[in-house]
Amino acid sequence: MKDALSIFASIFAPPKKFSGEGGSSSLCIPSLTGSADAFLALTLAARSGSPRLVLAITPGLPDADRLADDLKTLTDSKALGAEAYQTRILQFPPLLDGEKASLGTRLKTIAAVKAWEISPYPAVVVASFPALMTPIPQSSPSNLSLAVDSSRKLTMTDLTARLAAIGYRRVPMVETEGDFSVRGGILDAWSPGDEFPVRAEFFGEDLESLRTFDPATQLSVERIQTAELLPIAVESDREQSNAVDSTRQPSTADSTAIESRRKLSTFLDLLPPGSTLVALDHNAYNLSTFQPFNFSTLFVGDPAPRGVATYDFQTSPLPGFSELGADEAHHPELFDAARKRLDQHLAAAEKRGDLILRLDDLSGGFELSPPHSNTQSFEHSNIRTFEHSNISSSLLVVTKADRVFTKKKTHYRTNAALNRGARLSDFEDLEPGEYVVHIDYGVGRSIGSSEIVVDGRRSEVFTIEYADGGKLHVPAAHAHLLSRYVGVKGEAVRLHRLDGKRWEKDKKEAQRAVTDLASALLETQ
Repeated sequence: MKDALSIFASIFAPPKKFSGEGGSSSLCIPSLTGSADAFLALTLAARSGSPRLVLAITPGLPDADRLADDLKTLTDSKALGAEAYQTRILQFPPLLDGEKASLGTRLKTIAAVKAWEISPYPAVVVASFPALMTPIPQSSPSNLSLAVDSSRKLTMTDLTARLAAIGYRRVPMVETEGDFSVRGGILDAWSPGDEFPVRAEFFGEDLESLRTFDPATQLSVERIQTAELLPIAVESDREQSNAVDSTRQPSTADSTAIESRRKLSTFLDLLPPGSTLVALDHNAYNLSTFQPFNFSTLFVGDPAPRGVATYDFQTSPLPGFSELGADEAHHPELFDAARKRLDQHLAAAEKRGDLILRLDDLSGGFELSPPHSNTQSFEHSNIRTFEHSNISSSLLVVTKADRVFTKKKTHYRTNAALNRGARLSDFEDLEPGEYVVHIDYGVGRSIGSSEIVVDGRRSEVFTIEYADGGKLHVPAAHAHLLSRYVGVKGEAVRLHRLDGKRWEKDKKEAQRAVTDLASALLETQ
């Protein structure tokens, strides 16, 4: 039995010329639904016997984050076969002022792309168009490589001087990316883009050990043998080029200015020959800013660019919740009817022998059916179809968003600390095991979402575990009654009981403490 990616690849069968053999070529798909763009990028990258590097371009950063999440969900899934999980997913974010994590991710992706031709492998790089607008430095300081028992000795004195030279900030204690500190024979440094900082222990001037550690507790995470510290003092792209602001769409004057500065490198200049570009929602930006380039390009969006043929390939949304508007979803009768249509559609597909892939973590589902008849390659009215392989099964991808009506998830890069204590609008971002506070019942531990039947109707609820094994089912419509728990660092979390007595007492004590604090502040005026 074929896996989902194989069926997708069999139905999506562009001509061999588009694969990058013999020069560049372009096609346009009018639209894609749900997470079909992630399947498309994987299909282009993981071709049998011919791994490719695919650059997937989105209009903005939220779309890029969503696509990267979908790709990582697919490559982590065991339902797609070896071609999927052997594909490497990379991100190239815009260069944001003061955000060292973005710089670290960019540098790692640049290094991976430069080394790709030495040992090719299936890879998808996800980048927003604003990220591509920022030129990259033609040269930058090299990484600092640390290794235990290495023949190339790097003394603490040398390491301290080199860290300062490549932009690291010396501080008493490492707390953020780009910091480094020295205490006796211990040097801590946090490379941009890494999850944990590195602790190097020296005996005199000789490196004795390396380990990662948690900056919050200063405790070791694991012992390592090597570490790479990325440079931070990369010459400012804006200073180097007077480039346009990467957070806005370029004007005609901007495009002219960029064209006159072609001597500056862009990320597209790094791509190896034979790479493939996927321009998602291409009408939202002007990719011709970077032309000419010698890559096969697949545009997604209607209308197609001038002179580019439209490829006869389409996916469709699943019936049910995709047909409901935001106001209609609050009517129980319409809600139940939409769920029934989806259940009936999936039952009919299963009876036909179609492949149904259920992956809740994808952003949205879709249906892909084979063409009704095999057609030879022809061109008519700028629309091209090509002979597809002999496949009769359809592919249906079902996600949580298709089974339960939720608002479209939007990605924002924010500090996690700012999210603690925030009121919830839905359950999308709440993980099992996370502590929450119900306005009427107090602190509990989330178990997860599920569906229960109440008065003959199926409803999505969020289950919270309380002390003594008590469980509370909160309907999706009541998500606003929950907020994330904010505790005192180092103190154990005590769950409340559902009887609410201790919760009422704790609320009164908190209110009294707030009143006392306000009085004390007034007295100091």
